[in-house]
Amino acid sequence: MPAITNAWRGRLAWATRTEARVGFATFVLVALVYVPTASLAQAWNSDVQAAIVPAVSLAQTGLPWLEYLPLPDNPFFIQAGDHVVSNRPIGISLLAVPIYVLSGAPYDEWPSAVAAALATALAVSLMHLALRRLVPAGAAAAATAVFAFGTPTWTVSADGLWGHTATQLAISSGVFFASRGRWWLVGVAIGLGALARPHLVAVAFLVGLTLGLRSRSIRPILAIGVPSTVGLLIVISVNRWMLGQWAVSGYGSYPTANLTQADAWTLVDSAVNVAGFLFSPGRGLFVWTPVLLILLPSAIRAARSAPSWVIAFALGGVAYSLVQLRINWFHGVDTFYGYRHALELLTCCLPLFTIAWTRVVDRRLRGLVAGLAAIQLAAMAVGAFASRGFIAMTEVWRDNDLLWLLRQNPLLLAAAIALFAWLGVRTGVDVARRSGSDSVPTAENVTRTADCSNRRVAVPDANTRVQTTDSPREGDPRRPPE
Repeated sequence: MPAITNAWRGRLAWATRTEARVGFATFVLVALVYVPTASLAQAWNSDVQAAIVPAVSLAQTGLPWLEYLPLPDNPFFIQAGDHVVSNRPIGISLLAVPIYVLSGAPYDEWPSAVAAALATALAVSLMHLALRRLVPAGAAAAATAVFAFGTPTWTVSADGLWGHTATQLAISSGVFFASRGRWWLVGVAIGLGALARPHLVAVAFLVGLTLGLRSRSIRPILAIGVPSTVGLLIVISVNRWMLGQWAVSGYGSYPTANLTQADAWTLVDSAVNVAGFLFSPGRGLFVWTPVLLILLPSAIRAARSAPSWVIAFALGGVAYSLVQLRINWFHGVDTFYGYRHALELLTCCLPLFTIAWTRVVDRRLRGLVAGLAAIQLAAMAVGAFASRGFIAMTEVWRDNDLLWLLRQNPLLLAAAIALFAWLGVRTGVDVARRSGSDSVPTAENVTRTADCSNRRVAVPDANTRVQTTDSPREGDPRRPPE
């Protein structure tokens, strides 16, 4: 009996005590920044408003019907049979229900903003723990800081109740469980995320398929595919209950039409959509997050020896983005700071780009990346702390949210940008001086590392055969927690 108990304790030991402490500390520190800077007083976007009101109704009545509440003028509130409902996916609203229940707030917007901030802080914490299994602790902390405060994760997902709040939490949870080889929990996490954005199952399908092909086993395909498919079926069932029709999306017929009809997009429109997604001044992934562009060649090289699940998630992020760009335009309308449709791709690719950063041997390149990362932090801090101001979706090829804010408050914001730019240059120079080929981890065959009790322990990839012993070493996931 003790042997059986220890075996199950080992299976459920997803983190060592050190990792648990690090994860909790990360969550608290990030939440202390996210909560005060969230949109506590006003929801600026109609998408966010359409997710808040169902959360209030669910907290008060347990049902998503909205005709009993004072509704703002919002096109996403629709009549469906005898009830007024929101056509936003129900999974987004579910994130805020516990905060509304605990706060007892009748119809305030701040509980939803707090829920978004806490959910995003949890996503950052889980991603941090996953990265610590891949790279040294310092590199994992630096990558986590840039992810949390140097990208629109801060100004979008943590700012209000967006669908991206739920999807980034789902992907980060999936990455966390994948780093521990818990494939069925990867499927559960992404399946729950599909309740907020149904096409997130594209990530699950690519992750499961890639792992299955690389390991020549059907087990990860089924373990990830079945729970995520169940999540999609729940979405369809909920839409039948709320909207009176069997549908993947409540947004109307255009998502399905754009995905299935060959003439929905011209070749020029598709090319413009991809180019805007990556390079437009207002919403471009590489414009707001230039470190990804600089590290892209290194990431491609790192993929040759990265763990299979890291490659799988990167491919899943690409697949999700292609589906998203087939459904809708890249700009994501307006009233938010930075980009939003690229957040899922960013989250999926973060483990691969973090590995790539640790394998850069050129001192000048490492300094450039560090300097750009500091400037990203400055740009996001300006958007998070400054009075809200957003460019219109028609201006995304000609303007930028940061530039708009600089025009409104030129002296103060220019001083802030200059300060952070100076810090970026200093950081880059310091990193370039301290970095050398002897301090950069070598690209060993499909290995990852785990930080266990402040010791570096080599842990084989999930697809590598592990020699069993009678006494598992510290850091081995089979070892019972202390």
